[in-house]
Amino acid sequence: MDYNIGSSKDLYKEKSLRLVDPNFFPISESSLPEYINKCRNAFDEEGDILLSFGGVSDEKLINIKNEIKYYSNYGRVVLMDPLSKLGKFNNQVYKLISGKSLSDVFSNYKFKFCKVAGGTSKYIAMTYKVPIIYVYRNLLEKILIDKVAERQLLIYEDKISSKSDFNNNLINLHNKYKNLFDNNLNDELSKKIINKLK
Repeated sequence: MDYNIGSSKDLYKEKSLRLVDPNFFPISESSLPEYINKCRNAFDEEGDILLSFGGVSDEKLINIKNEIKYYSNYGRVVLMDPLSKLGKFNNQVYKLISGKSLSDVFSNYKFKFCKVAGGTSKYIAMTYKVPIIYVYRNLLEKILIDKVAERQLLIYEDKISSKSDFNNNLINLHNKYKNLFDNNLNDELSKKIINKLK
């Protein structure tokens, strides 16, 4: 099962659940499994901006062209293209990364922030300490990311004001993630989630 902040077993019809340890989300044989970061840090105040809209990369769900145009105002944009479907945007971004998992990308590049959509993407970004901009692709994702927002673990796009305030918010969020995910906390989170679902 895919679990999220705010999840509980009453959201699922099937009550016999098997929880997969968060150290392994298989993506493909040629890419790193998700969430194996061992508390690595992929944040850099001077880094690029990562846009990743999930494995489906569905333009009916997200207006990718508008996202690239908007975030180009904040720096160089790197676009993830997990299924190699977004080649037409190659000339509009600094870098297009195809066929890689999010963990692959965070293991090899540093970013000042990211806008990521998808089930596990926001948690992977947090564990690599990269500040997240709020985004959802459907109602279920909105319910789940709102639970993250309630804990002030992301930034709302319409709250981006002056550059200095924004940079301060990014640093503060990065530090929150460090406090959450350093010191072998991944194992503790696993235990808490498993106990809550029992």
